[in-house]
Amino acid sequence: MSTLDIELLDNVRTPVFVIEPDKNDNLVYVAFNKAALEISKFSPEDYLGRTALELYKGEYGEIAYKQHLKSFESGQAFVYTLQLPLNGKIRHIKTTLTPRKSKQGKVVQLIGTSVEVSAEQELKHVRSQAQLVTKELEEFVYLAAHDLRSPMRKVHMVADMLRDNFVDLGDGKLEAIGMLERLATNAMLMVESVLQYSEITGMEVSAEVFHLGELCDDILDGLDASDKQKIVVDDIKLYGDRVATSIVLRNLIDNALKHNQNEAISVFISASSVEAEFYTVSVSDTGRGMRNPAALFEAGESTRSKSGFGLLAIRRLIKMRGGNIHAEDRKTGQGLSVVFSLPGTIENKMQSDTFSRVAAN
Repeated sequence: MSTLDIELLDNVRTPVFVIEPDKNDNLVYVAFNKAALEISKFSPEDYLGRTALELYKGEYGEIAYKQHLKSFESGQAFVYTLQLPLNGKIRHIKTTLTPRKSKQGKVVQLIGTSVEVSAEQELKHVRSQAQLVTKELEEFVYLAAHDLRSPMRKVHMVADMLRDNFVDLGDGKLEAIGMLERLATNAMLMVESVLQYSEITGMEVSAEVFHLGELCDDILDGLDASDKQKIVVDDIKLYGDRVATSIVLRNLIDNALKHNQNEAISVFISASSVEAEFYTVSVSDTGRGMRNPAALFEAGESTRSKSGFGLLAIRRLIKMRGGNIHAEDRKTGQGLSVVFSLPGTIENKMQSDTFSRVAAN
């Protein structure tokens, strides 16, 4: 290379090297710019006229030289990442090879630019390890919860057996049996919540057209079979993950009815399209509400203790699909409003504004 070419390369802050074939057609280094010399600590005597096989011993040089040959022989650019021993350390170097051709179209040089990506590779490794640990922990929790169901059921059965034909002598034993039953029931609810959390977060994503009113009607058949509550739903069709939407709505409606079980409330469910490729669903009720609705979907101790793992599970389910969920005070009157978004679109709005399921008189 000419002195002028080398001076031009030295003005480039990114490490650059140049490779040419020697008289024996071996691909050898003919130039390193200042940035390349700084990171490698090589001198011109170290690299000039040497191949990657000679400059980097062992498999490092073999892999690099194969990439040089591939780019030179094909005449195409290549990008590869390689661990190289540079300046006493093993560094992850991402290199781009660009062939330089003569007027006749023959490759005469390879221009290589390199960027150190050691930090990115380390971060990727840490994330990979964290994901592995998280997956193993979730599998352990699922198996442990699954194994706990049987003994908890037996505890409840023993409490029922003790209560049968039990004569209350006023010495507190009947209350102790009741306490045992409550403990077993609460433990079973916790176990079921943990299992639900594990199953929900492992769901696959699917998409289909579905009717929001019909979906809610199916949910309410199991949650409000006596038609005690008034439910008003947008008469609308959505395209998206029907199963995920059903799970989220089931949890939210169940939560609203459960926390207002002694009262007749109204639940309003509507859908809209606020941003491209996402639909937003709002579930509002006229119940008692709560003091700090914004904290309802935070992964804190208060959420776990009051609502089990169900709300955390749907939060994670939504987040894994790129959506969001938050709670707030109802815009008009008393109550709570939960709004969530999932990938999808609104297919069409029916002529009728709402699909209603009105409380029985």
